[in-house]
Amino acid sequence: MDHVQYTEKHLSKTLYKEQKAMPEEQLANVIVIKRDGKKVSFDGTKIAVAIKKGFDSIDDKYNEDDVNKIYTKVIDRIIGRDKIKIEEIQDLIEEELRTNNYEDVYQ
Repeated sequence: MDHVQYTEKHLSKTLYKEQKAMPEEQLANVIVIKRDGKKVSFDGTKIAVAIKKGFDSIDDKYNEDDVNKIYTKVIDRIIGRDKIKIEEIQDLIEEELRTNNYEDVYQ
């Protein structure tokens, strides 16, 4: 994978563009509960960056399509929730990596 440094804004725009329509309105009211209990607004960019970092840790084996695939699946599983714990988001990412045969990225 090309290890070009992406800004968070660029990465989120790229990933959002890959989806037919980013369901921002469906995620706008989602509250994320951080490990310390603090509640913050949902920010899909943080998920995108975390997934991208995981794929970047594996040299040149994957491309942006792989990142987009996992990102979209995770976002689809968050839509419809009012709140979600950060630990749950991490679990969703790990589940999607395992389910979609990205064991080396998960580990």
